[in-house]
Amino acid sequence: MSYTYKISAQNIGGERVIGTIPSEVAVYWLENHYNDFEEYYFSEGRDYDSDGRWNHIPEEYRLKFDHWYENNDIFHGDDCEFSDSQWIEVCAVQGNEQKYIWRKNIPRRS
Repeated sequence: MSYTYKISAQNIGGERVIGTIPSEVAVYWLENHYNDFEEYYFSEGRDYDSDGRWNHIPEEYRLKFDHWYENNDIFHGDDCEFSDSQWIEVCAVQGNEQKYIWRKNIPRRS
C-alpha cells in the first residue's frame, strides 16, 4: 500500500495577498488622491457611474481587479493563526479514504 500524506493547519486564519499595480497608477494615486487610496483599494463594487464615489478617477488609473484579493500576482495564501484553538494534523490518504495519524494543538507564544 502507498499513501499520500496531507499536512494541514486548521481552524481560524486569514487570507493574505501580495500583488503589484502599474507604476503609472501608483504615481497618480500618490500625487492626486493619496489619502483615498486605501478606501479605494479595498472597495468592492467600485462605483464609476456619473454620480458614483469613484467617477472622478480617469479610466487609465483605475485598478483592473474588482476585489483586493485578486491582486495576487506575487503571492496568495490562506494561513492559520497561532493560538490555543488551532491545530496541526497529519493524515494518510489512500484513494477516498483518510486516516488521521497525528494531531497537535498549536500553543500561543507568550
